[in-house]
Amino acid sequence: MRAMHDGVDNEGRNLYPAFPYTAYARMSTEDALALKDYLFSLTPVRSVAPATELSFPFSQRYLMRGWNLLFKPSGPEQPDPQRSAEVNRGAYLVEALGHCGECHTPRNLLFALDSGKTFAGAVTAGWRAYNLTSDREFGIGSWSDAQIADYLSEGHAEGRGSASGSMAEAVEHSLRYLTPEDIQAMVAYLRTIPPQRGDAEITINPDPPLVRASTAFSPAPEEARDGSLGLSLFQGACSSCHGWNGEGLQHPHAALVGSQTVNDPTGTNLLQVLIHGSHMKTNEGDVSMPAFGTAYTDPEIAAVANYVIGHFGGKPSTITPAHVAAARKLD
Repeated sequence: MRAMHDGVDNEGRNLYPAFPYTAYARMSTEDALALKDYLFSLTPVRSVAPATELSFPFSQRYLMRGWNLLFKPSGPEQPDPQRSAEVNRGAYLVEALGHCGECHTPRNLLFALDSGKTFAGAVTAGWRAYNLTSDREFGIGSWSDAQIADYLSEGHAEGRGSASGSMAEAVEHSLRYLTPEDIQAMVAYLRTIPPQRGDAEITINPDPPLVRASTAFSPAPEEARDGSLGLSLFQGACSSCHGWNGEGLQHPHAALVGSQTVNDPTGTNLLQVLIHGSHMKTNEGDVSMPAFGTAYTDPEIAAVANYVIGHFGGKPSTITPAHVAAARKLD
């Protein structure tokens, strides 16, 4: 309980919030002890954790005491009498158990969650966690309840794209096991989050002109005549799964139209998927995209990324080989 609620280990040393105790501090004692019971039921595995390597002053753990006074919640999440039982349940799942803000909320100068930009989106470990607020242009305010529920429970929502990276891990290892009632409670709570404009204001083009002029099996005529490197690479490695119309030929998860990933001109998540691939276990089976990082050069990956954003997002993109090289280093 001391580790989960206070961020202190069994020898009395302060933990760092890479272990998200600032979220788990909102968890009830009953649920925290239930987690302990489950963990203690697993087969023991002996391993030695690597030593913490932090430079001064971050290596001084006692400084976390002051940080905790500023940023650690004082106790478990309490129901708000002004909200419904469903919304309160969703708040507990999102804020405490799911600790969604650890990825989707940007950090302040002291590396705590920025309370002024809650769920406005952030980049963590090279992946962009998108805006979860009710903003209709930049967040999920225009998503239907069914789309949000499908994305959480299945890692895919029709017309909105598929999860990858850390979000795919969250779906695979956690969210797909929730009951429909808990998923709906999360949806209800997410609806209450005030709209925010994040640092990356990614708008979705639901009807890109080049997609409209394409078929599942052929690109728009003007693209075919152009014959760019990006188009050639997409034709050889991508079109058989995704289709030129972005509806997905092999699996619904391969659909691209409406995806935030192909609508982000910076290509943050697109580069990660192209280089490292994506894999996710769902309740309907495994879905995956192969990695192309070893098969293609930095200029080639930049070319296909720019093509995908232009074709499926309808946006100009200027990703360079240097951007690809930087993305590779985040592995």
